[in-house]
Amino acid sequence: MNRAGIIRCAASATIGVAFSTGHPAGIVLSVAAPALAFRQPTRRFGYLSAMSYYGGASWPIVPAAANFFGPHPAAVDALGLWIIAAFLLALPWFCVWTSDRRQLLWRGALGILMTVIPPLGMIGWASPLTASGFLFPGTSWIGVFALTLAMGFLASSPRVALLAISTTAIILNLSAGPAPKLPNWEGINTHFGGVSHEHTGAIAEFRVVESIQRRALASQSKVVVFPETVVPEWSTATDVFWERTLNEIRSAGKTIIVGSKVVQPTKIGGFHADEFAASIAILTSGRPPINLAAPSRPSVTSPFRNVLIVRGREEGIFEQRIPVPLGMWRPFGGEGAKIHLGGPAVLPVAGERAAILICYEQLLTWPILTSILQRPTVIVAIANDHWATGTPIPQLQLNAVRAWARLISVPYVSATNF
Repeated sequence: MNRAGIIRCAASATIGVAFSTGHPAGIVLSVAAPALAFRQPTRRFGYLSAMSYYGGASWPIVPAAANFFGPHPAAVDALGLWIIAAFLLALPWFCVWTSDRRQLLWRGALGILMTVIPPLGMIGWASPLTASGFLFPGTSWIGVFALTLAMGFLASSPRVALLAISTTAIILNLSAGPAPKLPNWEGINTHFGGVSHEHTGAIAEFRVVESIQRRALASQSKVVVFPETVVPEWSTATDVFWERTLNEIRSAGKTIIVGSKVVQPTKIGGFHADEFAASIAILTSGRPPINLAAPSRPSVTSPFRNVLIVRGREEGIFEQRIPVPLGMWRPFGGEGAKIHLGGPAVLPVAGERAAILICYEQLLTWPILTSILQRPTVIVAIANDHWATGTPIPQLQLNAVRAWARLISVPYVSATNF
């Protein structure tokens, strides 16, 4: 038995758990995880060390996934997902491990990049690169590059690397100015519960929509952001129902951004079913009925797109790039949410370039790095975290977004449903 190897595995797991809390100190501590893997005596222990870190960092998957998929057998499924994810994310460190200290600089950088770039990047949560915003605020790509190299540097020369990183971080944080503020943008948190995950009924969904409309009209901000999928489905009928509210919002010079789903509608004789129903409703009553105003939640197995709807002074739609694998995106079938990996990373709104991070994407590194390439001026982070109740996932998401905003010196707007 290698006692030193076991101790390092335990230390890696502890660092992972610290990361999972979402506290900035825990996120910063994660930069030591790759060094612990490299300092292990064998490749096998290096792999176990990395797996311990990712397992500790992703433990909230177990209760959260059980909530997402449902009770009873879902708990077993969630446990399997947790183990498989840790197994896969640790593989790069098995590949790059070496006992030759002269190679650690480039091997450490390669290891971290392999966990960021798809396909692993699609489950690449708990990346130590998230700490770059807390350590090196305002440095953008320089900070990302420096921390990437630090992965191997901490293993080859831990004392020198720790001194260099600490000194640089202290200087940059002391010299950093106040967080930039974006005038007249507002993110609204809601407590609508499982409006998008449960069959709450048309009346309940109608009341949610009415609440959103009232809050949008009452806001004094020029851009009002609402959480992910708080409108369970958006269709032509929804636009018709919202018409009066949207006209008032438009007249006030405001824009709303609201999360929803777009389902491929059924066609009847060349017309979409929802368009036909909306037309009949208008002709007979002048206003769509409640069930059209708040469509029932689409089944998670039906093909749909997880989107942001932009309405008011400006109009548009933005599609989530990486939905939750298995939970929303079904890679081996045509069901569930569509993946849009190569889609736009920035949405122009109200003269700003908004980097959009939808729920799960806030835990990854790939979506924000591709957004930074397009020079955003604001980060918009929306989520529906009702399924993550009782876990530190919402706090981790928020602080990850905060870290990236600090890194590139832009403001952020968040809106979460609980």
